[in-house]
Order: sequence, then structure tokens, then C-alpha cells
Amino acid sequence: MKEHELMFGLSHNARKSIVELLRNGDKRHLELCKGLKISAPEVTRHCKILADLGIVRKNSRSMYQLTGMGQHILDLVDKIDFLETNRAFFEEHDFDMIPRELDTISILKNAEIVEGALNMLDGLLAVNNEAMDNINCIFQETISHVIMEHLEQLNRGIRVNILIKEGERIPHEYIESSMLGLEIRQIPEIPMGMIATDSGAIIIPKHKRGILDYGFGAIGQDEFLRYCDSIFSYYWVQGNRVIL
Repeated sequence: MKEHELMFGLSHNARKSIVELLRNGDKRHLELCKGLKISAPEVTRHCKILADLGIVRKNSRSMYQLTGMGQHILDLVDKIDFLETNRAFFEEHDFDMIPRELDTISILKNAEIVEGALNMLDGLLAVNNEAMDNINCIFQETISHVIMEHLEQLNRGIRVNILIKEGERIPHEYIESSMLGLEIRQIPEIPMGMIATDSGAIIIPKHKRGILDYGFGAIGQDEFLRYCDSIFSYYWVQGNRVIL
């Protein structure tokens, strides 16, 4: 099966709906007709296309079910729906600098979405406050409220690692603090804005214009935090250390 054949198979809403209906178990032909609200011949035609692609099959009870490949296709269908629903966002923001092996779409569709500059600031401060051992940050420019929070956390013995874009001014508060546990590195371009601690993380996407979009973000824990840690580690080793 070629890639274009698979994309054709999932290009029709009825076929995507069949895959969705089979998510929770096998279905008879009549059940699919009722679920899709289309004619029996149309259901048969769409099921045949999916069967030819190895996505669905009929079992011994003449019920349609997902194949092993079809189970994996479910995740792809979810991603397509997520991309379609958020088309404008992905057209306006740049994720090209994220390592390809990281599944950004799956992570974002399962994260908590934060919208609005004030909500984003509250989220940034909340993630900082949850730190127990360390804070890892990526900034294009620093925010005064976040700087003050970092200084408070440094006083508590929490380590703060900051990646900042080359050429950006290092805030004097960091330079004058002379605190142990603070390290700043510079990289030519940043992939996104980020604050990640041992408890949770928040990211700020990079607009196509090259600036961070503080009107939108994603926040989460567990898998989302591991995703953010991977991005930070990838760029941290590339950074040039700033001598404060």
C-alpha cells in the first residue's frame, strides 16, 4: 500500500467515521448504516475501500472490525481531526525546529490548551511555583514577573537553567544575583518558549513571524513534561554558556 492510497482511504468523512465507529468494538453492517446515516450500498462501498487498504475486515460473525493496522490508524485519524480543527493555529505557528522523532501533534492534542496573555502569565508563574528541584526555561525575551520568581526559587536552592536567543540582553537581575544554581546558555534560534520543572511544563509556540505568541500555550505533566525535557536537553547541549 502506497502513502497516497492510505491518504485517499482516510480522505472521506464517511470512511473516517467508520474507523471511529469501530473504535469501541465490532459493528454489523446495519449498525454502521445507522451510525453514518447513509445508504447501505454506500456503507458497503466505503468498507470495501477500507478493507482493500487492510484497515477493516469482516470477522466470522460477519461483523466489521478494525485490523491491527486499523488500530494504529485510529491515532492517525485523531491527528488529522486535530489538525483540521486547529488548521489556523498550525498555519500561523512554526514547529520546524522540533526534532522530528518527537510526536508534537499527539502531545499537543492531549495537552491542556491555554489561551489569552493573562492566562498564559498565570500558567508560567504556576509552573515555576511547582518546582521542587529544578527549572528549565527557553526564552526569546524574559518577563519581569518570571525573573522575580526565578530569583525567589534560587533563594530556595532550586536550580534554574535558561536558554536564551543569541544577541538578546541578559537581564541585570540575573547578572547581579551571583547565585549558585543559575546557568544561562545562548543558542542562535529558539524552537519555542518553555518552562519545565520536575512537576509540570508549559510551552509558548513560535509564530511564523519569528516571535513567541504569548496568546496561546499548552500545559501538562507526565508525557508532556517528558516531551519538553527532550526538547530542552536537545538544545541545551548545543548552547554556549554565558559567564555572569
